[in-house]
Amino acid sequence: MYGHKIYPYLNVAPLFVTYEKKLDKASSINYEDHFNNPNTFTWFSRNKLNVDSSEIKALLNVLNNNGHVLLFIKKEDIKNSKNDENSFYFVGECILKSYENVKMQSETSVVKFIFNLKNSVDLTLYKYLENI
Repeated sequence: MYGHKIYPYLNVAPLFVTYEKKLDKASSINYEDHFNNPNTFTWFSRNKLNVDSSEIKALLNVLNNNGHVLLFIKKEDIKNSKNDENSFYFVGECILKSYENVKMQSETSVVKFIFNLKNSVDLTLYKYLENI
């Protein structure tokens, strides 16, 4: 699954995040997505994108036209899981705070977004994801 999907005709863009990445994956996909606090989330686009990429422009178009960017998070990838431990949780709707071009440690270009959440993430879910 992509990290996001844009539905311009619906003016909706869901974001899908695996919160804890496995260290054995290629460094180009070791994104640093994280909560800054229960109200703010930092998200990184797929690699090899920048603010002038059509994919990023489409996401910004949703954000700038009263669309809905919806954040879904699963804690980690669990192979062959037969229960809810591999499920995505709906965290909330995102409101754009800022965005910028950045380079990952692998020197791959990505766009870093900082989102305010329309409503604070559920505290139980936040503690679960943050291992608190």
